[in-house]
Amino acid sequence: MNRWAEKLGLPAGGRALDLGCAVGGSSFEMAKRFAEVVGIDLSHTFVAKAAEMAAAGAIAYRLKVEGDLTEELTATVEPGVDASRLRFLQGDACALPAGLGSFDAVLAANLLCRVPSPAACLEQIDAALAPGGLLVMTSPFTWLEEYTDKCAWVGGTHDAAGKPVRCADALRAALAAKGYSVLQEDRMPLVIRETARKFQIILAHRLVARKA
Repeated sequence: MNRWAEKLGLPAGGRALDLGCAVGGSSFEMAKRFAEVVGIDLSHTFVAKAAEMAAAGAIAYRLKVEGDLTEELTATVEPGVDASRLRFLQGDACALPAGLGSFDAVLAANLLCRVPSPAACLEQIDAALAPGGLLVMTSPFTWLEEYTDKCAWVGGTHDAAGKPVRCADALRAALAAKGYSVLQEDRMPLVIRETARKFQIILAHRLVARKA
């Protein structure tokens, strides 16, 4: 996000939205570049922990090692990050809180396939992003009907003629219909640690686009 913001010459005093921010890791990174970063997540717990991290500068947590064994570690805010630039809110990505204003950049990381209405989520992102703004989206496209009805999936199904519709193609088409131009499209590696000996390796689809 920050690299593309620099490349496009977005204002250093601009605003960024981290939608589906979880505990705020990306939000803190974006605060290095943007004057105001708003992180929003549906989870009250995630938002509370992100806000605690911003206020205290550090937070203790327990890391699973194996079986019932854990170790206590401390996460700290990286030196040079101005936590006063950060604000965390509980909210629904498909129905954002009123009065947020517009943003110069929006990050939606691994969110689209975990909302009940991807179309509504894309509408909310479009409404929040200012003209000329930067959008970065990543998704592993792991659609599950417990989160999203199949009729609402962005790709991952067959069209009326029985041809497969790839998720990346469907997402690109949906954004093109809203006037976005794609700047970069590739795979973004993501590693999730479960225990000291077990990790998930994910190659999420990454799309960087600019609003007209």
